[in-house]
Amino acid sequence: MRSFIIASICLVIALVTLPAFAQKPVPGGSLTVCTGVDLLDWIQRLAFHAIPRIVYGNVVEGLVRIDRDGQIAPGLAEKFTMTRDGKEYTFS
Repeated sequence: MRSFIIASICLVIALVTLPAFAQKPVPGGSLTVCTGVDLLDWIQRLAFHAIPRIVYGNVVEGLVRIDRDGQIAPGLAEKFTMTRDGKEYTFS
């Protein structure tokens, strides 16, 4: 029991004094990232997931689209209205 109390006190002291020895962040510098995935494999996976989006955006165009702000905007339909609940659309 006595060793547990001593270990607890040492842990509390270490946690209290540790921030005093922490380094301050410095802007600039470089970052090196190591991954377990081959870069070519990563690029191929990225392209595989992007193909449906590219095809949809360039071959099949919808009546509406999602703009950069995440809002519904006109696509092929020049004008549209929707109900408050977003379940019914009227295109003109």
